[in-house]
Amino acid sequence: MSETLQVLYDQNLVGHIFRGNKIINFRYDTSWITKNNSFPISYSLPFNESNYTDQANNYFSNLLPEGTIRSTVAYRHGVSAEDDFALLEVIGAECAGALQIVPDQELKKVEAYDYQNITESDLKSLRKNLDSPSSELDKLLKFSLAGAQEKCSIYYKDEQFSIPLNRAPSNHIVKFQPIDDRVYRVPENEVISTLYLKELGLNVAECKLLKIDGTTMSLHKRYDRIEKGDKLIRLHQEDVCQCLSIPPTLKYQSDSGIDLTTIAKLVRDHCSIPAKGIERLIDWVLGVVLIRNGDAHAKNFSFLYKGGQVEVTPLYDMVCTDLYKGKVDTTLALNIGDVSKPDSVTRKNLTQFAEQIDVKPRIIFKRLDNYLSKVDEAINKVSLETEKQGISTNHLKPLIKIFKKAAKNIGPMPNGDLE
Repeated sequence: MSETLQVLYDQNLVGHIFRGNKIINFRYDTSWITKNNSFPISYSLPFNESNYTDQANNYFSNLLPEGTIRSTVAYRHGVSAEDDFALLEVIGAECAGALQIVPDQELKKVEAYDYQNITESDLKSLRKNLDSPSSELDKLLKFSLAGAQEKCSIYYKDEQFSIPLNRAPSNHIVKFQPIDDRVYRVPENEVISTLYLKELGLNVAECKLLKIDGTTMSLHKRYDRIEKGDKLIRLHQEDVCQCLSIPPTLKYQSDSGIDLTTIAKLVRDHCSIPAKGIERLIDWVLGVVLIRNGDAHAKNFSFLYKGGQVEVTPLYDMVCTDLYKGKVDTTLALNIGDVSKPDSVTRKNLTQFAEQIDVKPRIIFKRLDNYLSKVDEAINKVSLETEKQGISTNHLKPLIKIFKKAAKNIGPMPNGDLE
């Protein structure tokens, strides 16, 4: 087991992670601080030649899986689920964003990127064998992404799935149906909800449904990867918890006190074009309302470093939690005005939201009414697209009903009654 890990950005040494007594220490490498076009890796970690401790713990822990998937990943690799350092050592080479975390002995090992092709059946078996990897193929797959849902990084091009090797970048994420029986058909839910928001005109991360021998998964194109010629480039990103040095366990307002006012201030401070960032924040909240997503927490709002600029990422992890009302807690992760339930948000609460983020209400309502004017057309387009993807109308209809109720609840409607 290593005592030091190296943090890389595009093969450049950024800094060093040191194992402490149940804590992580991080220090920037001087070569990175003095390098042209370098940047602090987080709003919470400005350039400093001293060691970071608490901020480092919170930043790097937010790169790791959560909950039961964290325990599973730890078991797969033979390390403790409570040991952030050990988890970073075994899965840190392909996380969200552009940073790669590698042990000392891997630092000078430069091998050409490679990919191992797999079949759809292989992909299905990888999910089946998540808890107990039974083959070399199972062990190659990295469940290294942050969050509580079972998902993995994959390379997908021209209808071919591949596992990245030699620290090669992935370009897609595969999300599996959670084991929790209370939340059924989550891949279909996320694909339908995301398609709906896209057709309304919101900027969303692309995704589609995979159906393999009766098993459904969702395939998500990574917005933190871009192609330049024949090269796949990683883009740096960080979420609100990382920016504000909040551990992932405190991503909900009820736990940490973080609210939309705090996020709006961060957007104005962090984004290269603050006004554009505020528009994206407004759209994020409107997206939450339009599909009734109670789980839009502080790790589901992120910033992308692109072309020397910092901007808000496309919307991601957009799921209609109202579909599971009565089975799980559907309370809003972040209050909108003084309301904490996604099915209770009205225009009054959106006016309060405007006050929370210090914008005029008309700015929010202009965007909202534009989206509401497209609801019927969007639903028709989603129906056609989901049919192409083989999504049953039995999964589509309950969500459409919720979307229509949500739209009606925040009327008045430009085009009359949606029902």
